[in-house]
Amino acid sequence: MRSDLDGALRRLGRSKVLLVAADFDGTLSPIVSDPSAAAPDPRALEPLIGLAALPSTSVLVISGRARADVEKRLGPRIPGIDIIGSHGAEPGADEGLDVHPDIEVFAARLAPVVHHHPGSELEVKPFSVAFHLRNVSVKGQIRAGREAIECVGPIAAQVKKGKKVLEFMAVSADKGQALEAYRAARGASATFFVGDDVTDEAVFEVLGPGDVGVKVGPGPTAAHYRVEGQPDVAGLLTELLHQRDTHTRG
Repeated sequence: MRSDLDGALRRLGRSKVLLVAADFDGTLSPIVSDPSAAAPDPRALEPLIGLAALPSTSVLVISGRARADVEKRLGPRIPGIDIIGSHGAEPGADEGLDVHPDIEVFAARLAPVVHHHPGSELEVKPFSVAFHLRNVSVKGQIRAGREAIECVGPIAAQVKKGKKVLEFMAVSADKGQALEAYRAARGASATFFVGDDVTDEAVFEVLGPGDVGVKVGPGPTAAHYRVEGQPDVAGLLTELLHQRDTHTRG
């Protein structure tokens, strides 16, 4: 599979207009027990910045995190790197973005669940509340997840199940639809996307025959390619940068 992926990256490098997109947690950033401590892997960020500087090449980070949160973690505003947050609900940089009124209700209903399950925590975003379970025991995760869905599921627009996290959405949003809209606006002729989470499957499912989707880590996937873990992402992006730079210089 790796040799096939190398060939796919060479083909993508010759695209007329290329879109390079990536998830954040577990892809550009290693998974950590404390979500607030997540930081990008510099070995992966460097080639991404390089790709953003090339002609006819768009770079997008699409994450379940709030857009402002991703922007803060990437560091000073990087020219050419766009960010879509909240699973597609935040497609642009909106100054003074209001929090959806349902978010306060979601958080209030989930507070007792967090209290009953030590290690769980809430992450409040403009359009959703994430219920993190990574630091809860395996048995506790099942019970806590069930309780959270019973409390908030009936009033949420969507419930997204990720890796040891439940996301209660106040609006309907989808990473796949968000990416489709973005690439249409950029006129991309080919797309590269790399992601690790269940919510990234929405992107893999909308990729076409000329696109390349890479799943990071184990688990069922619609992606045609897979790498073992997050450290491998840097190598993928570095190779794609090499192929794209060679083509655009030529």
